[in-house]
Amino acid sequence: MVYNDSKTKEKNRNRIVEVTKKTFIINGIIETSIMDIVTLAGMERKTFYNYFKDKKEIASYIYFQTLEKLFPSQFYEWECLECFNYYEKIEKYLLSIAKRYQNNTFDMLYIKLFDNYYNKTEEQDYLKSKRFEINNSFPSQYLIECIQDGSCNNQIANPIDLFVTIVESINTYASNLIFNAYQTKTLDKGISFERIYQLIDIHLRNIKSEVFSNENI
Repeated sequence: MVYNDSKTKEKNRNRIVEVTKKTFIINGIIETSIMDIVTLAGMERKTFYNYFKDKKEIASYIYFQTLEKLFPSQFYEWECLECFNYYEKIEKYLLSIAKRYQNNTFDMLYIKLFDNYYNKTEEQDYLKSKRFEINNSFPSQYLIECIQDGSCNNQIANPIDLFVTIVESINTYASNLIFNAYQTKTLDKGISFERIYQLIDIHLRNIKSEVFSNENI
């Protein structure tokens, strides 16, 4: 089949990706075949190969696409204009991460499924680089500025390490929460993120007591 219409090609690619992602989530990545995908997409098998060489390629494509959706480049430019101090900025940032996870549970689930079923090389490096960008963006800078202007009541050896620990703990907890709901077939009933926000509250209380003096928060 030859496509002269770029819009048709894009439409077909998007259809294949959409169906594949849903099928991977419902049936599992390993359990899903190319025939399952093209049947549900209403296409011939050869049409699939016009866009992707095999299942691993489309799984990786969706993986990267999903990460970009969760953490687009604009996310790193986030700024809390209504915040009055460093603590409020950090608080709003951590809550924004939790909200992003809560609003994109199926995207979080796909990343978890991919991580579970594939030995990652390029994908793992990419995920690490994305997390590095997240963990080393403005929150760490807030702490560095806080130290420099004397707002913090003690010196932090490594602000970046502090945020790597905090953000990774939130990510891991949220990911496991979603995956457990998937395994127990309760995902469609909704997930309570109350414990995620409780975890963030614990982190914030520790930051407040160990990093900031009361008069600066």
